[in-house]
Amino acid sequence: MVGRLILTLIALLGLSACAGGISRTEEMGADIAIVGVTIIPMTEGTTTLADHTVLIRAGRISAVGPRDRVVVPAGAHVVQGGNRYLVPGLADAHVHLEYLPDPNVLKLFVANGVTSVRSMDGRPYILDWRRGVNAGIIVGPRIVTAGPIIDGSPPARADNLSVASAAEARAEVARQAAAGYDFIKLYTNLSAEAYAAAINEARQRGLRVAGHIPKAVPLETAMGSQWSIEHLGDFASAVAAPGGPAPPAWARRTLAAPLGESRVAALSRQLASSQVWVVPTMIQQDRWLGSAAEVERWASEPAIRNLPEAVLGQWRRVNGRFAARMDADDWTMLAQARSNRLVVLGALHRAGVKLAVGTDTPNPFVAMGASIHHELASFVAAGLSPQEALKAATVAPARLFGLEEEQGTIEVGKRADLLLLARNPLDDIGHVAVPVGLVLNGRWFSDTDLKALVRDLTLRPDHLAK
Repeated sequence: MVGRLILTLIALLGLSACAGGISRTEEMGADIAIVGVTIIPMTEGTTTLADHTVLIRAGRISAVGPRDRVVVPAGAHVVQGGNRYLVPGLADAHVHLEYLPDPNVLKLFVANGVTSVRSMDGRPYILDWRRGVNAGIIVGPRIVTAGPIIDGSPPARADNLSVASAAEARAEVARQAAAGYDFIKLYTNLSAEAYAAAINEARQRGLRVAGHIPKAVPLETAMGSQWSIEHLGDFASAVAAPGGPAPPAWARRTLAAPLGESRVAALSRQLASSQVWVVPTMIQQDRWLGSAAEVERWASEPAIRNLPEAVLGQWRRVNGRFAARMDADDWTMLAQARSNRLVVLGALHRAGVKLAVGTDTPNPFVAMGASIHHELASFVAAGLSPQEALKAATVAPARLFGLEEEQGTIEVGKRADLLLLARNPLDDIGHVAVPVGLVLNGRWFSDTDLKALVRDLTLRPDHLAK
C-alpha cells in the first residue's frame, strides 16, 4: 500500500448528510418478493435456478423456490424478476475507512453492489458505524473491522500503533478485544517476539489475525499463524527466480523480478496446505503508478472524475513525480510486474489457495465501491471463470469474515443482501458492475434509488479526518 500521506488525502471525501431520503429504505422490515428471477445462489452443486421467487421478511430470506410454488404474501413489495439475475451481495475484503469520517461515504459501496466490507485499520467511530448499519440507521455495507494496526517500534507508518515488546503487544490485543473489534491486524516492523505474543493473545481471546508479514517473521511462520495475508508483495522473494537481477526498491514488492516457475508452484502448494487466506488487492498495485495516458483514463472513470479536484490533482502530482524518474526499462519492468501478478494469482487459484476479493480502497485511483469490479476483472484475467471470480467476492469473503452462516449465498435464513442484474454475470463478470436493484439488510433499492445514493452526496473538502 502506498504512503499514508496519500491515503490521508482521501479525507477530502468527507461527506455531508444525504439530501433527501430514499423512499424504499424507510420500509425496514417490510416483506419483499423478487418474482420470476434467475437465481445464481452460489451454493455447492447449483449454478442457476430459473424462474424462481425469493421472499424476504424482517431482513432475512424466508423462502426460495419455483415461482409457481411460492406464495407471495399480501402487501409485500413485489419486484418483477423478468429476464434478470439475482446474486448475493458483493463483499470487499480489504478497505480503509479510517480517513473517511462521515458514514455517508458508505453509500458509495452500496451503490456499486457492495453489501459487506472488511475494514483493515479500525477506529472507535467505525464501531459506531457497524452498529448503525446493523440497526438499519446507517445506509452502508455490513462492516467487519480490525482494530488499529499494530506495528513495531518504530512503526512503518506514522499512524500505526507502535509496540516495542511482547508485553505491549499482548496488552494492545487485549485492549482491542475489549473494545469490540472483530480481528487484529499486524504490520511490517513488528518484532518476532511481539508478533508471537500478539498471535497467542489473539487466539486466547478468540480473535483472528490478518495483515502483512513482518520483516522479522519467516513466511512459513506467518502461514501457520495468520488467518489472512494481505496483498501479494510479501511473496516477492518467494516467487522470484533464483540468481536473477534484483529490481529497484520501488519495484521489488510489485513482483517485478523475473518469476521462478517452480518457486511460484511451490509457494502456491504451501499456501494451499496452510489454509491461510490471501487477499491479493490487484487493483491497488495496478494503479499505484501509471503513464500519463493511463492516469487520464483512470481519472475519466465516473467513480473517479466526480471526486474533489484537490484529490485528483494530488494523485496526478504524486504519480507525475514518480513517472518523471522512470526510463524505458522502468516502464517495461512495471508492465512485467502487472503480468507477473496475474501469473501468481492464477497459480494460487489452481493450487486451491483460499482467495478473496479486496481493493485496498481508497488508494490513488481506487474508488470506493466501483473498484471491486476492476478487481473482479483481474481475477478473470488471471484465469478464474466468472463464476469462480464471483465466488471470491461472495462465498469466500463470508468464510473469511467468519459469517458463512449469515451471508455469501442465497439460502433461506440468511441475511437478505442481494444484487439484481440485467445480464448474466456468468457470461461476463463485467455485468456485475451494472446493478438494476439491490436488497441491503432487507431493504429494497431500485436502480433509481442506487443512483440517488451517489447523486445526492455533497463532497466537503473542509470535512477533514483527524
